[in-house]
Amino acid sequence: MLQSFLKISTSLLSLWIYSSNVATVASQNVECNVGFSLKSGGKGVCKHLGSSSIDTYHCPYSRCWCQNHQWIPISACRLRGSGVPGTSSQQCATYDLVAGNSFNCKNPGGIAYTCHPERYPPVMICDTCTWVPDS
Repeated sequence: MLQSFLKISTSLLSLWIYSSNVATVASQNVECNVGFSLKSGGKGVCKHLGSSSIDTYHCPYSRCWCQNHQWIPISACRLRGSGVPGTSSQQCATYDLVAGNSFNCKNPGGIAYTCHPERYPPVMICDTCTWVPDS
């Protein structure tokens, strides 16, 4: 009797895990092609535009990189809200795609920029992420 109960419990637990809305994406890389931000506790928030929707993933920040850096290079950036003419290239630790090739970006010092690069920049790539279902 106890053995049957354990088998049934194990089967139900397996079904629950399989049907869970949260999935860990350990074996593939997730490209943060529309945004990357940081949460408390060393978590990165990676936004990926797939074929039809934007998916959000929580990833260990230590598993997110762009060309061996934890920032992405973006050109044609203007200091947000300054009115200062001219542009600069920035190392964006966090970024969000606004429209087309326009990004809002913060460098590692937390200074905010709006960037309009001619080409789409390289993006953060994370692994060992957990998909966050839409709420």
